[in-house]
Amino acid sequence: MNEAQPTVDLRDVTVEFRYHTALEDISLHVHPGELLAVVGPNGAGKTTLLKVLLGTIRPTRGTVRVFGREPWRLGEQRRRIGYVPQRTTGISNFPVRVRDVVMMGRYGRIGVGRRPSPEDHEAAQRAMDRVGIAHLREEPIPRLSGGQRQRTFLARALASDPELLLLDEPTTGVDILASETFYELLDRLRSNGITILVVSHDIGVVAAHADSVACINQRLTLHGRPEEVKSGAVLACMYGPHATFLDHGPVPHMVVGEHVHLRPDEKDGDG
Repeated sequence: MNEAQPTVDLRDVTVEFRYHTALEDISLHVHPGELLAVVGPNGAGKTTLLKVLLGTIRPTRGTVRVFGREPWRLGEQRRRIGYVPQRTTGISNFPVRVRDVVMMGRYGRIGVGRRPSPEDHEAAQRAMDRVGIAHLREEPIPRLSGGQRQRTFLARALASDPELLLLDEPTTGVDILASETFYELLDRLRSNGITILVVSHDIGVVAAHADSVACINQRLTLHGRPEEVKSGAVLACMYGPHATFLDHGPVPHMVVGEHVHLRPDEKDGDG
């Protein structure tokens, strides 16, 4: 059992907005060097959870600690967290080069109005090397494939040499092979001591790589080993009664079917 202080520690965290509750009584922890996958349906509160860990949303109730401190009180220690958001459309469509995007990950260290130092350039180059895109450093972002863009934004997050990596649906819009390759890359980063929390819809892929899986649908439905989330009861809770786990081939996947048989008088209703 890991006795080290958790990198992430949430206790009874509730987040309420004006018209709804996004998270309710969430308690979980992630120890150094672990990979936690957070899964659940749309609107379950997964992105809100990441924002709580980043300190951009404060919980209504409960306590949250990142590196032993409230995340909004980390100050300069905030650079110990790397973040890959779900939506990067603005940058993806802008004619900026890969190396410039990766250098953005150093801005917190460089400071306002200062030019990157040789150390900053070395860190950016090291991040590109780690994710295998050094040969693309001069390429404009719009010319990249989905998988290459994915690695570019991961390199941006790694440029600050983080100890905790937060990723929000990092494989959205990429093919199965690129997704599996990406998670293999996360395995290597974890083996180097980086703690990783990744939000995903695909239980099958993350289950093959995560140390533990947290199923969230406003509340914490389950937090345990990957094999525990394959049960029909959990899948039905998270994805509805027509969810199926396909555990064949090199990469298992989740399929959600809509095989609902309606009576004739129900077919034209609003549902």
